[in-house]
Amino acid sequence: MLASRGLPSGAVQSAVGCLAKVLAAELPTESGSLAAGVCQEALRALEHESPELPSFLKPHAPQGRLAASYLLALLEGDRARASRLIWEAVDSGSSVPDLYLRVLLPAQQEVGRMWQANEINVAEEHFATSTTKTILAQLRLRAPLQAPNGKTLLAAAVMGNHHDVGLQVVADFFEMAGWRVIQLGSDMPIPDLVQAVEFYQPDLVALSVSLHTQLVTLTETIQAVRRGQRGAAVKILVGGRALAEAADLVQQFGADGYAADPNAAVSVGNALVGL
Repeated sequence: MLASRGLPSGAVQSAVGCLAKVLAAELPTESGSLAAGVCQEALRALEHESPELPSFLKPHAPQGRLAASYLLALLEGDRARASRLIWEAVDSGSSVPDLYLRVLLPAQQEVGRMWQANEINVAEEHFATSTTKTILAQLRLRAPLQAPNGKTLLAAAVMGNHHDVGLQVVADFFEMAGWRVIQLGSDMPIPDLVQAVEFYQPDLVALSVSLHTQLVTLTETIQAVRRGQRGAAVKILVGGRALAEAADLVQQFGADGYAADPNAAVSVGNALVGL
């Protein structure tokens, strides 16, 4: 990924080597040795040729060909064809949740991978994301809804997180499951989020983080929410790619639960509020 953006491979080795020295010098002896050892393992791994970033699209998976065709329409700038592919699938009997999970999300994740690998530019990524969000909004109107269960979800991406397609899918899955949903979207300032929790009185707050650098913001956000009258009692569910390898740490951030995908989010959310 870095090579595709013109960074010499030696720069990575140099940075990891410097990091190992700093960690060994600044951390307590045992921790410093462990951390430096991880860096040394990374340096040894960098001696081998880097693999290609794996694609999120699997042509032989269920709906895999549809996902590939949908992505191609996005990359060619054909919003009408992208929409038509989805509506034809609906008319042919594909379920809305299935299209969310097997077509729209994988295609969007592949768009992100392609941007990381410098295969598409920001304009192409923005067009694809805008198109997918529009289709999601239209598709939700065709989704089967369970009877209202009396519970309210407030969902937001933490401040600095500009990626909210996954959050929108999670919010829609909760709505399909009978929840009232307040979706605040991306890059939510902490004071406004706290105010929203007190105003809307949710039973569950769902927070999304996409980058590791946002984990500090996640902690600060949860702490701020907890200081409110409603926030002290509300359950907090977290998710996002930044937590994919740190799910066991969510309670240290102050959250009550973690979910890796929309179905798990609904299941964990239901359990947290006693449904």
